[in-house]
Amino acid sequence: FFFAMSETVPEAAAAAQAAAAEVPVATLGMTVVLRDEKGTLRTQQLTKTSKSYVGKASVSLLPMVGQPLGTLFAVEQGKLRPQPYPPSFEDEPEAEDGDVKEDNRNLIPGHQNQELSEQDVLDLKKKGLSAEELALELAKHSKTFQSKTGFSQKKYLKKKAKKYAATVYMLQPTVRLLADLYFSRFPDKINFLRIDALSSMLLSSGVRAHSRVLVLDMVQGLLAAAVLDRMGGLGEMVQLHAGNMAPSNCVDAMNFPSQILQVRRLYSMQFIAQLQERRRQQQQQQQ
Repeated sequence: FFFAMSETVPEAAAAAQAAAAEVPVATLGMTVVLRDEKGTLRTQQLTKTSKSYVGKASVSLLPMVGQPLGTLFAVEQGKLRPQPYPPSFEDEPEAEDGDVKEDNRNLIPGHQNQELSEQDVLDLKKKGLSAEELALELAKHSKTFQSKTGFSQKKYLKKKAKKYAATVYMLQPTVRLLADLYFSRFPDKINFLRIDALSSMLLSSGVRAHSRVLVLDMVQGLLAAAVLDRMGGLGEMVQLHAGNMAPSNCVDAMNFPSQILQVRRLYSMQFIAQLQERRRQQQQQQQ
């Protein structure tokens, strides 16, 4: 729940847009969003000792430091290495109708069509072959690959590369990514707040730069982060919270600079209640 008291907005806030000119890179202490090949999202702070599972391997995240946000990484020889994007098989041209000379009518599915054993595949992975190189090796030793149609060959290569790839995207945290992360994995922690409902709240309230906003956040700081992101460090935001500490998971994950956070004021609801009680007692004494 929040309420915005809008004021007149100046014509321009050029300083808030100047930082968008350069591609941001990951730095030590920054929180990033990791998205694996299955689309699963998670947040991770980059430190010298931080590790995370990519596929089935636990790897150090230190190679991410200094790389542009949005980079795709793959596990090679037990380490994360930046990869070209898009993957090599994505842009291969499909065979035109007039060039199709093969068909799949006589193909018999089964492991007997592959000359490489499971142990051979493990040995190739130990040699440090990438997922694309491993897919090409499997295709080379497949008895039926050459008899497949061009479309089926491309599909086979992409399927095998995806099967053996251990990749992860390093993304810059945004309000939408954090909303998708919590709604897909921990919906009860944000009271099942969907991104469209959050967008509607921001639009209806008219939150913008130079606004004065009162926020009651009980959704892991997601609402507060969205308001701070919109205000851009201009205005005033009073955030009420129950308990001793305000929920700030999403605010911390956004890596806001100090000029954005300086507009945030935190007050516990217990403190407000104490002020009201003190004021009531003073009024009684005056009477």
